Amino acid sequence: MPNIAVLLTCFNRKDKTIACLESLLLTVKNYNYIANDKANISIFLTDDASTDGTAQAAMKVCQGEDIHIVQGNGNLFWAGGMRAAWDEALKHEQTWDFFLLLNDDTTLHANAMAELMDTHSCNIYNPEKKSCYFVAVISLDDGREIYRSDLIAPGKAIYSMTLSEPLED
Repeated sequence: MPNIAVLLTCFNRKDKTIACLESLLLTVKNYNYIANDKANISIFLTDDASTDGTAQAAMKVCQGEDIHIVQGNGNLFWAGGMRAAWDEALKHEQTWDFFLLLNDDTTLHANAMAELMDTHSCNIYNPEKKSCYFVAVISLDDGREIYRSDLIAPGKAIYSMTLSEPLED
């Protein structure tokens, strides 16, 4: 039963943040339905002084879920907001198996949690491939999406990615 701390930060993007949270809850629900174990998530959302009601809307969408709102002062931006969410998660007595960092404009596919957990299981059974997980959905101007999931070996880094041609599956 994995315990997952989900970290997000936002500033005045209520609709995008709510869509992200709804997709997160759906993918966890789907994973819990098909998996032999249950993913327990706790959401740590830094609201960096939004004035559009983002925090209140998040609490409403996540009613009944374990959600923690960290209030920012408007000067945290993405990195500071994520650090504040991380710090809040670490204050809890929970032992986290995973930290899932999401941009608030991310919409997860319905099977995203299952894909991540399957990738993790593959890595566990192949210990020589110790790595971190990289998942991206790239939206093209014509509305097509490209899904990419990779294991990144230790000592490797992805600095940038330029998309000029669609990636092959």
